[in-house]
Amino acid sequence: MPVPNSAEPHWIYKSSSPPRYRYQRLRGPRSVRILELLPEKRGSPLQCHLREVKLDDAPNYEAVSYVWGAPDVMKQITCDTLPSDITKSCSYALHYLRLEEEARLLWIDACCINQKTEREQTQQVRIMGDIYSRAKRTLVWLGKSTGNDISTMCYISRIGRSLSRDEDQSTDSTTGLIYAKTESRQPWYRHFVDAEEKKPSVADFNSLFSKPWFLCVWTVQEFALSRHCILLCGNICGITSMKAEHLMAFLALNEEQTFLLSRIHRLHIHRKMRT
Repeated sequence: MPVPNSAEPHWIYKSSSPPRYRYQRLRGPRSVRILELLPEKRGSPLQCHLREVKLDDAPNYEAVSYVWGAPDVMKQITCDTLPSDITKSCSYALHYLRLEEEARLLWIDACCINQKTEREQTQQVRIMGDIYSRAKRTLVWLGKSTGNDISTMCYISRIGRSLSRDEDQSTDSTTGLIYAKTESRQPWYRHFVDAEEKKPSVADFNSLFSKPWFLCVWTVQEFALSRHCILLCGNICGITSMKAEHLMAFLALNEEQTFLLSRIHRLHIHRKMRT
C-alpha cells in the first residue's frame, strides 16, 4: 500500500552542486516519515519514496532495528529522484530487505529522521516506543553473516520451533530432534541429541551473539517494544531469518546456564517483562 504523495518539494538547488534530497520539517509531534523501498533486483541502486504520515494513521509498515556502524563511510540512496547519503550499514540492510516484485514500507531511523536537526531527533525519540510497538513487525538486521552464523541461526530456529510447539514433548515427531529436561548443570548444548545434524560449537554461538546488535542497549529496547520480531542475517546467497519466539524459547531453556552472556540474557528478561 503506497503512502500518499506530498505536494511539498524535497529538493534545493545550489550554485556549485547538483540538487540533493532535502528534508522538510515534520508537521506535528506525532508525525513520522515512512520509507517506501522500491522493488528492484539485487545489486541495483537503492531507490525510495519518503512520505510524512501521522503515526496513529500510518499504513502497515515494518520497523528496522540495526546498528549504524561507522559514520565516516557513506553510501547513496535515491529518494524521490534525488540523491541522499546513508550509512554503509543502513545501505546493506536496505539492499537485503528490498523485494524484487513489490515495494516495501519501512521505518528506519537513518532515512526517516533528519539527522541534521537535533530538534527533530529529540521529537522522534519521544515517540520511538510507539514507532516500534505500532509496526506490524520489527526486522532485526544483524549484519552480514560470518563464519557459521547461518547454520547456527538455523540450529537455534529448529530447536526453538520444536520447543515452542510443545514444551513437554521430549521428541519432535517431525524432525526427530530429542531433548532432555535435566536437573544437571551440563552445558546446554548437550541437552540435544540429533545424530544427523552437526551442532554449532560454543565458538559459533559466541560469534553470533557477539554481533554489535546484541551489544547495544537501544537495540534491546527496540526488540522488547516490538509486537512481532524477526532476526535477519545475510550473505551473498541471500538472507536467513530467525523468529524471535524461537530464539526466546531457546534462551528460556538455557537461562540458568552460565554460558549465557549478560547481553543475551537481557533480551530474554526484556521480552518476559512484556508478556
